[in-house]
Amino acid sequence: MVVPDSEKITEILLYSSGFVGAQQLARKIVSIQSWANKMMKSQGITHDFGLRSIKSIVNIAETIKLQAQNIIESGLTEIIDDKSINRIPYKTD
Repeated sequence: MVVPDSEKITEILLYSSGFVGAQQLARKIVSIQSWANKMMKSQGITHDFGLRSIKSIVNIAETIKLQAQNIIESGLTEIIDDKSINRIPYKTD
């Protein structure tokens, strides 16, 4: 079994969520999680901060980012509507 590259996965998740500085953010998130793992293990608490928690962190960060830009889920349907789709040029062969 191969250990997943958490930093690269986090970076891709952040980029797909629209974060520009995803590489530095991914490095920070993974280092904080590894530090949290060490602290919890030293206190005898068995909890793993793995990829599921990374996904949760990125989802929360994406929600906060959208809220900061005043874009909510209902607003996305107004942004992506039929009028804007009709303006997209496409080729038919």
